[in-house]
Amino acid sequence: MVKLSIAILGVICVATISVAVLIFPEKVTTLSFWLNVSWLLILVFLNWAASTLIFFFAQGDENSPLMGALPSINIIVFIYSLISASLL
Repeated sequence: MVKLSIAILGVICVATISVAVLIFPEKVTTLSFWLNVSWLLILVFLNWAASTLIFFFAQGDENSPLMGALPSINIIVFIYSLISASLL
């Protein structure tokens, strides 16, 4: 399960970089372009981490108080990511 989720993260990161380069090929040499892409990759990682933590904690102790908080944390991270990405 861990290898699969890391592979999914890798595919999403490669796809994010590829789409950014395909959309703005003339800006590839600028620092601001790579800062924006880096911020998007950080947001992708945060969403991936929030989503996969649910699966990792589900295999262990189901009575953990963190297990109950993870869905709301995931929703907050997702909404923050949407707002932040729209401001780029």
